Amino acid sequence: MCDHCAVYKQKLVPRAREFLGRVFSEMEAVCPSYWSPVHANEATAAGLGGTDMLQKLELVRSYLEVKHERQRQSIRRRAPTPALIRHSEGRLLKELKLRTKILAAYDWHVLSAAREQASMRRTIRDLPLRTAYYHADYCENVPIPMAHHETSDMWHGAQRKTLSLYGAYVVHRRGGKLETLIIVYISEVIEKSALLTSLLLKQSIRHVSGLSKLDCLRMVFDAGNHFRSYETCRTLLVEIPQKHAQRCVTSFLVEKHGKGPCDAEIFSVCRSWLREYLMQPGAFIDSEEKLVQVLQTAAANAMRKNPDGPRFLIRIPELPQARPSSKTMTMDNCQLLRSYCWESIPGGRKVRIRNWVFSDATASEDVSYRVHDNPEHTDWRKGYWQDGPGWRRPPLELDEDNSVTRNHAAQWHRFSRFEDFRHTREDTLQQLCQRDEERLQRRKRRREEMAVEEDSDVSI
Repeated sequence: MCDHCAVYKQKLVPRAREFLGRVFSEMEAVCPSYWSPVHANEATAAGLGGTDMLQKLELVRSYLEVKHERQRQSIRRRAPTPALIRHSEGRLLKELKLRTKILAAYDWHVLSAAREQASMRRTIRDLPLRTAYYHADYCENVPIPMAHHETSDMWHGAQRKTLSLYGAYVVHRRGGKLETLIIVYISEVIEKSALLTSLLLKQSIRHVSGLSKLDCLRMVFDAGNHFRSYETCRTLLVEIPQKHAQRCVTSFLVEKHGKGPCDAEIFSVCRSWLREYLMQPGAFIDSEEKLVQVLQTAAANAMRKNPDGPRFLIRIPELPQARPSSKTMTMDNCQLLRSYCWESIPGGRKVRIRNWVFSDATASEDVSYRVHDNPEHTDWRKGYWQDGPGWRRPPLELDEDNSVTRNHAAQWHRFSRFEDFRHTREDTLQQLCQRDEERLQRRKRRREEMAVEEDSDVSI
């Protein structure tokens, strides 16, 4: 569950409910018949008995603020201390407005998330002709090595390296039928920065069928900083539309609600392929090249079994050795983090950008923007082996030592007080299997003996 939604459902709503109970009790203490008109009105009573907390707060606010004072003077005059009524109303009204402001903001977050998710699903389901859908995301970093039998070295943090996995889910309609292309890039660069994202975007977008001839290219991403940043948006909103002379609509899912087809159609599938591969004896992966090879083989099998299913393109991206300089953009009349949908219309020397705020909005405004350099010349952040992978080291030479030989030299004369394990150890597979089989048979005989004893104790 999203953190904001958890706060909304588990903290804000229960506290608002508790606050409403306090409002009712405190006003009844000052004026015993204060709420009787509210309960007598069927519409108002139904609203207070519903599940919409904001509606309840609004109903209570209207009575505290104006309605009761204007319409129920007779009830107020019969109160034991009429002068305290307005004082209590003002104090509770101030707290109610603050609570309503916070609750409304979180409620809007929930509604916005549902709105953008519905727009994403509707776009894929009702994709028009001459329109392509492009959805990209990053998977959690993939640790290597992976093997059918893993040694302790392979589990140690210093001996593990991580790889990044970028996936793109591309859909277009051909002859009334949806065709899907799945692009997977695997790299040792693990920083997931705006610069890396821009480079992968430009490489993968070239595989969209009919690019430059489409009516619209719909691109959807989560709200992570690697996608929803001014540097990446310069690529999405300016460079790609301008370079390919293509009208584009770029949408971002609401913060912490970024699950989409990449998770279900790409990353879960790749994980299942890896699990299936690692069940084979001798399976071993310790490089991005081997990981790509394994996934390419699995993808080829899947495409052969299901010719009408998605096509897969799995490879290592072409990246420069060092981080290149990049460009970013500045928006003069709006903020990037306040909107979820942008339209780019190429034409002339400059791309026209329209801010729609939401994907299903009915009005937009033109964006005034500037593009400028963002120089960076540092090295890429890559996964690495901290101490060097032990499984890649050759066996000891005749004159070499390591911790095993040194321990043996220091400890070989320390005999056990119980038995000499050098003569009793079971170090062959046949001996270990025989030992396990004997233990199993002993347990089986013991269970049979106990069953016979229980039967003999039963009296008829």
